[in-house]
Amino acid sequence: MGIKRVKARDFNFAIEAFSVPREEAIAWMNHVLELNFEEVEAVAARGAEWCQLLHYCVVPEEGVIDLAAVHFDESLSPEQVTENYAVLAAALRELQVDCPWLTGNEEMLAAGSYSEAIDLLKWFKAFVDHMGAPMFYHPQDERADVLRAAAAAREAHAQALEAEERERDKAARLASRAGRAGGVSRTVSRTGSMSRRPAGAPPATSATRTGSLSRRPLGGLRENVPQASKAPAKAAGGDALKKRVLELEGELEAKDKLATEVCLRFDAAFKKVNHFLNASSDIPPEAKARIAGILANSMN
Repeated sequence: MGIKRVKARDFNFAIEAFSVPREEAIAWMNHVLELNFEEVEAVAARGAEWCQLLHYCVVPEEGVIDLAAVHFDESLSPEQVTENYAVLAAALRELQVDCPWLTGNEEMLAAGSYSEAIDLLKWFKAFVDHMGAPMFYHPQDERADVLRAAAAAREAHAQALEAEERERDKAARLASRAGRAGGVSRTVSRTGSMSRRPAGAPPATSATRTGSLSRRPLGGLRENVPQASKAPAKAAGGDALKKRVLELEGELEAKDKLATEVCLRFDAAFKKVNHFLNASSDIPPEAKARIAGILANSMN
């Protein structure tokens, strides 16, 4: 709370304030804000310290400046300096205080112009003298609070960006897996020998299988045996033919088992992806829609 209960809008700058020596004005600011600036140009090139001088002297009823909006970092970008001066100008307008040494001179102040900077510092000294010093004020703690809050905000923003990147990567991996599963399904559909069956269903019989690798009755295979095998043959030739027929039957059975295993594995993968999409809240809706579309196309 201020020692004087005066209104900022009642302040009238006296030209006598310009008689304050430069060294005295800088020493006064360093004392008030617990700083160690040697050149007023460095203060002007930041803009943050002007904001804290205003925060220092306005009473709670007129506390229109929020230090959380001020950049106090050691190194400031031109955009941040511009934002500091914008905060200062808005606060003075709210207080209904006219500061001709600020209005229209923001660019020159930000550039570190000495004449504009020393005039503004002397104006602030007169304004603080008019408003009165607060009973309790800890300038270093005020700046430290702002810096901690700014660091926490940057960390939260970085974490949000990382989380968003992880979600995009996860969605891309799911889409890639779904695409590979769809490729298996389309290959199976083209060959006709690996058409999908419900999980746990028995292998299709020769009466229901229609693909290019559909099993034929044993007699069908024997019909394709060269005509010479139907004629009376030597015992050795007959044994070789029977052995070959058995080998073909074994190959067909192996292919049938492989087709069944591939279909079952695809069914399981399809169900897992669907379950993951339905249960996950981390994947953006648009990513879910894309993945669902890929899965739907893979089933056709």
